[in-house]
Amino acid sequence: PLLEGLDGVQKMSKSLNNYIGIDEPPDEMFGKVMSISDDLMWRYYELLTDLAPAQIASLRDRCGSGDENPRNAKAALAKLIIKDFHSAAEADAAEDEFTRRFVQKEVPDDIEEKAIDAGTYRLADLIAESGLAASKGEAKRLIEQGGVKVDGEKATNPGAEMVVTDSEMLIQVGKRKFVKLIGKQ
Repeated sequence: PLLEGLDGVQKMSKSLNNYIGIDEPPDEMFGKVMSISDDLMWRYYELLTDLAPAQIASLRDRCGSGDENPRNAKAALAKLIIKDFHSAAEADAAEDEFTRRFVQKEVPDDIEEKAIDAGTYRLADLIAESGLAASKGEAKRLIEQGGVKVDGEKATNPGAEMVVTDSEMLIQVGKRKFVKLIGKQ
């Protein structure tokens, strides 16, 4: 049988960019499994785990009746898949990191730091220069759509003037992109 990709429509394929790579870091794998639909989750359980069909059916019934949260079932699936290619400890760590970042909305520990010239910048220029957006136009759209936070506060004005000093400035774009900017004199 062919395994559907993350989109749930086409077969899983690297060229279609809808795949979970077996050599990807555990955090990446966990996030990708959590992104699949609840319906697709059952197909992954059937094809990618060693659980008996009766166990899968029981879990599916519990999720359908509200006794089990589908999010927890999906997290368990992610851990099972990660354990096959990494370790149980790495699977647990990936779940903890996912919960911290996406459920509790905390900032990750391993944020890239970039040094840029101290001074005043338009916010859209700063985002493009830091590499969080491919262009100033994309940065402007991201800001206008509410997808940018500066030091934890939502930014809405692409033309806002930001003063970069030698203290850290945390910029977040979307849920997954972070950078700490530090001004160099």
